[in-house]
Amino acid sequence: MSGKSKAAVKCYMCDGANEGREHVPAFTFFPPGYRDHLWTVPACSQHNQNNSKDVEYVAGCIISAIESTGVALEESQKKVFRAFGRSKGLLLGTFQNPILLVLPNGELTATFETDLTRFNSVMEAIAYGIFFRENGTTYTGQWNIVSPNLGSIETKHLGEVDARAEVFNRLNTMPFVEIVTPQPDVFRCSVFSSPNEGKVIYKFEFYNRFTVYAIG
Repeated sequence: MSGKSKAAVKCYMCDGANEGREHVPAFTFFPPGYRDHLWTVPACSQHNQNNSKDVEYVAGCIISAIESTGVALEESQKKVFRAFGRSKGLLLGTFQNPILLVLPNGELTATFETDLTRFNSVMEAIAYGIFFRENGTTYTGQWNIVSPNLGSIETKHLGEVDARAEVFNRLNTMPFVEIVTPQPDVFRCSVFSSPNEGKVIYKFEFYNRFTVYAIG
């Protein structure tokens, strides 16, 4: 896999003409000190930063997740919390319908809803971008986005079994191959591909432990 997109003239998501470069993942995910050598792909005007509000929202959700860890996360939290301070709308939009919970061990915590339409669209764009970068062509199929870190209150906090557990168990046994990324403390990526079946699956890891699968 050689990142052939440098010579391409078409958008990474459609047949539109290349009119700019789009970061993959979006620049918003990377805090100061973690912005060197980031990946970019050619994009038409429609797909060049057209989802910036959704990216800002999804980055806020991931950075605020209990699973996310690391020094890069701390830097991103500083940036995001400053943005929350500047925009009450962003703050309220990110932490939708907050719910206070008492965990089985008696600990008090809170959770909030994630807008899956916005979350999935951002992850799909990342999958399209990485596929283009690695293969030099636009992926013509669609992506199914799933994350073990996004679940119901019952499965995430109250110990009930996640109906998707079998899917994640299968994904965990697949021989994913790591793709070297420029800032692994922020974003890691690995791929499982089966050319005979026309299947490709990406595994994204944000801030060490927040995992997302893009199943093509």
